[in-house]
Amino acid sequence: MRPVWATVLWNGGVIAPMIDNLQIGDYGEYHSVILINHQEIIIAGTHETVIYDHTSKDISSIDYSSVAGIGDKYNSAWLFNGKDSKSVMRYDDGSWSVETLPHQLPIEVETFGFDGVSIYLHGVDDNGAPKVMTFDTSAVGSIESGSGFINLAFIIISLIMLALMATNIVEKLRKEIA
Repeated sequence: MRPVWATVLWNGGVIAPMIDNLQIGDYGEYHSVILINHQEIIIAGTHETVIYDHTSKDISSIDYSSVAGIGDKYNSAWLFNGKDSKSVMRYDDGSWSVETLPHQLPIEVETFGFDGVSIYLHGVDDNGAPKVMTFDTSAVGSIESGSGFINLAFIIISLIMLALMATNIVEKLRKEIA
């Protein structure tokens, strides 16, 4: 059995859809289709990953296999390898980067999902027990993002206010003692 992906032409009317472009892979399977920026489509598979630009009809193949692939609300795609992998491939703004995981992936991924903030990987561990892993997609580069900067500013301003209150208390106590 060989993996296949195709582009289909159809205007939504009464004329039947037609296959425009048919691509046959060597082996493995394609498990995810991810739309990025309404222009690029990432087709992730266990043997290869394909990027298809439907406006220019460019096809490029990335030599990266994965067992789970999902897009987030930031127009990034995340490709996860199988059990014991230590990294995840991330596609963002037209470039690929490898993000190192804090520890090896401890599960054999069976299914996955995205709730708007976190990616969920469902699978089983070495003992066959079901496990769920979550990845917070908003945490990547959070200090540069708006929410990370606001959190940091809140902490700094709170510390300054506490320091001012403490100095005022110390000055009041000195005046009352003197």
